[in-house]
Amino acid sequence: MTPRVNLLPIALQRHRLQRQRRRMWIIVCLVASVIQAGGFFVLDMKAHEARNARTRAAHLAKSLKQEKSERDALLAKSEAIHRELRTAERLREKHLWSRWFGTLGLIVPSQVVLTEIKTEPTRFTGVAAAHGVNNNESDAGVRIIRISGAAAEHRDLLSLLEQMNATKMFRSVHLEQARRDNVTGKEAIGFTLMCEW
Repeated sequence: MTPRVNLLPIALQRHRLQRQRRRMWIIVCLVASVIQAGGFFVLDMKAHEARNARTRAAHLAKSLKQEKSERDALLAKSEAIHRELRTAERLREKHLWSRWFGTLGLIVPSQVVLTEIKTEPTRFTGVAAAHGVNNNESDAGVRIIRISGAAAEHRDLLSLLEQMNATKMFRSVHLEQARRDNVTGKEAIGFTLMCEW
C-alpha cells in the first residue's frame, strides 16, 4: 500500500479546511434559514386561515343571531295570528248568532214586538254555568230557539212566520201558540214560535 503524501504547505491546508468548514456552515445556515422561512410561511398561512375562520365564525354567529331574532318575531306573529283566529272562531260560533239577530231585526214587521228569545238547552248549563265558563259544547247542543212576542193582527204574525221560513236559516219554523193578550193596555196577539236548526 502506497502512503499518501500531501506536499501542500500546512498553512494552505488549514486555509482550505477553514474554507470547507465555512462553506459547510453557510450551507447549514442557508438550509436552516430556508426551513425557518418555510415554517414561518406555514405558520403565517395557518394564522391567516385561523383569522379567516374566526371572521367567518363571527359572521355566521351574527347571521344566526339575526335569523333567530327573525324566527322569534315570526313565531310571535304566528302566535298572535293564531290567537286572533281562535278568538274569531269563538266569536263566530256555530250558528252565526250575530248574523241571525241582524236578519231577524230586518224581517220583523213594524206591527210585531219580540219580547223573549230562548235557546234549548240554554248556552250556559251545568258546571260551566256554575263556574262562569263559556261552554262551546253546550252551544253546539242548541237545537231549538223559542221566540215570543206580540203582533197587532194575525196577518202581521203570519208575515213574520213566512219571512222567517224564507230565510232558510232554520230547518223549520212553526207557530207553537197564539192567543189574544193585553199588551201595554192594548189588545194584541201573543205568540210563541219554535225554530229548529
